[in-house]
Amino acid sequence: MKDVLVDKITTVTDTERLSSTPMIIVDHESASFRRMMKSVDPQNTPELPKQQVQVNGRHPLIININAIRTVDDTLARDALEQLFDNALIQAGLVDDGRSMVPRIQKILERALNNSVSRPDAEKNEENRS
Repeated sequence: MKDVLVDKITTVTDTERLSSTPMIIVDHESASFRRMMKSVDPQNTPELPKQQVQVNGRHPLIININAIRTVDDTLARDALEQLFDNALIQAGLVDDGRSMVPRIQKILERALNNSVSRPDAEKNEENRS
């Protein structure tokens, strides 16, 4: 995780306090402060600093990303970056979400391609029996 998000995070810690969320941003500046700074001086809005994240190591998405990284590193990286962006959205820290749309579409395309190919494989197994 630190290697993939090296330019976006400072620390990653595992936490027991999360139940349904795979990752959260902690100790961040507030979204309202960022909006105020942007409205005061749009030309000099500070870049989003590196974030501290807490990860729910028991969450199915985290478990599956860890499992797939040895088989499909690209998919694991894309999914991890998307989880981080999701955490930024939840923290109110995303100013413009358009940059993540191509990644979301690529992940959806792969998921749908896998879903479509699995029923065909199952039908072929049934036909062989």
